[in-house]
Amino acid sequence: MSRLDGVEHKTLKVNGINMHVAEKPGSGSGADPIILFIHGFPELWYTWRHQMTALSSLGYRTIAPDLRGYGDTEAPEKVEDYTYLNVVGDMVALIDAVTGGDKAVFVVGHDWGAMIAWQLCQYRPEKVKALVNMSVLFSPRNPDRVPVPTLRHVFGNDYYICRFQKPGEIEAEFKNIGTENVLKEFLTYKTPGPLYLPKDKYFKRAENAAFALPPWLTQEDLDYYVTKYDKRGFTGPINYYRNIDRNWELTAPWTGAKIHVPVKFIVGDQDLTYNSPGAKEYINGGGFKRDVPLLDETVVIKGLGHFLHEENPDVNGINMHVAEKSPSVAGNGAFNGAIHPPVILFLHGFPELWYTWRHQMVALSSLGYRTIAPDLRGYGDTDAPESVDAYTSLHVVGDLIGLIDAVVGDREKVFVVGHDWGAIIAWHLCLLRPDRVKALVNMSVVFDPWNPKRKPISMFKSFYGDDYYICRFQEYGEIEAEFAKVGTERCLLEFLTYRNPGPILLPKGKRYDDSVSRPSWLTDCDVKYYVSKYEKNGFTGPVNYYRNMDRAQMHLHVYL
Repeated sequence: MSRLDGVEHKTLKVNGINMHVAEKPGSGSGADPIILFIHGFPELWYTWRHQMTALSSLGYRTIAPDLRGYGDTEAPEKVEDYTYLNVVGDMVALIDAVTGGDKAVFVVGHDWGAMIAWQLCQYRPEKVKALVNMSVLFSPRNPDRVPVPTLRHVFGNDYYICRFQKPGEIEAEFKNIGTENVLKEFLTYKTPGPLYLPKDKYFKRAENAAFALPPWLTQEDLDYYVTKYDKRGFTGPINYYRNIDRNWELTAPWTGAKIHVPVKFIVGDQDLTYNSPGAKEYINGGGFKRDVPLLDETVVIKGLGHFLHEENPDVNGINMHVAEKSPSVAGNGAFNGAIHPPVILFLHGFPELWYTWRHQMVALSSLGYRTIAPDLRGYGDTDAPESVDAYTSLHVVGDLIGLIDAVVGDREKVFVVGHDWGAIIAWHLCLLRPDRVKALVNMSVVFDPWNPKRKPISMFKSFYGDDYYICRFQEYGEIEAEFAKVGTERCLLEFLTYRNPGPILLPKGKRYDDSVSRPSWLTDCDVKYYVSKYEKNGFTGPVNYYRNMDRAQMHLHVYL
């Protein structure tokens, strides 16, 4: 098995077969919402490794099986055991096994996984809270067109689906080419046109031509796929294609049926499916929305091909890193099903990130709220301006106004929750733009009215001395150099686990020889996440907030 951190592997008996399932838990509370990832061809559960890591960190329990015939899941011998009904039956049994049988799950599908997900939503919509499908559009059954003859007529006999129809033929050719070469060709295919496999032409590539892997597909990744396909072969996966016409026959009862599950659809503009005849017209001409009435959004990502979730697992194109958790569509919250659910904006403090709100995002999104948590400027994956004076409250509140405009429009209000520096910024947001805040929940830092007779830093020095942490932060570069000697992880642990009710003092040259007792609420995974971001971007941006405390008071005196 792959040794990805935190991924658990198990074999479950579902629908009469032994199914290999990879799972990465969320908070481990037992009540975490579940996301079921369904892979395509020629993939495995492993195709979802990036998404499983990211979403489990937000509190989701992520489940990714090898579909029947793939990887470490059992492969029935009969071709007819790979129909939609068989595979959807597997998924329903798996959902029942992981939920206890009485709960719905979120579903994410790609390629054949998307096709299975569409069918799951048609047959058993009560099992699906919401669907994110990639690459393959919903294809309503046409009673007048048998699929494979239609594909032959449009694309010819060399079209890959047509070439897959005769049992054993394409497997023999793949064996001659070699498993690794076959997988490389499919996984890196990025031609927007149809895929042809003329006999003995080896994907139109010279037999000895050099083949460089793209940056998103490492040799280690490829080796994992190769070991599984060398063991199991291609017959099971290709049998899905051999049932396309049989599926058409079996699904006659669903002719004219629509998808009544909330859906988001994502596709790359270089994907062969997006460039297939009629696809763009179906999306843009209203047909897709007609057949999927709860379609929330169609996202077309420029420059990405068919395997977009591997090619760029964190596509955003936004300089401010925003973690967003959409409301649970099947939740019991008062806002369940709202077209525009209320938004909660979470503002973190020091030395935190958006990640500090992971638990609250999960809980409140389950009640129907749309939860938004940015990395503030200078933190994590958000831009860090070089100038010290670019970190005043005015700058940061300006960022938040831009963010609020982006997520709800320029006239709507949001709920705000702040902690530590996030609370200070939230107070100032309410002072400067009360028209954008419905209500505020602030933590740890009380409102501090402006006092014209005192400057903050001078006051702190007189109260606590020069070793008080805020005073020690004032000299540019000095505390950063000391933190570098102490080490990022130790610095973060010192701050995140500080529970002394007295002031934090950081005398120069302080030694940190004693061990830090990590509390139960701060896991190794949590610490690693914080460390990875602070090692990448350093402490200067976050510390610059403290270096603007006097300047901030000066700017805000008219309000304070």
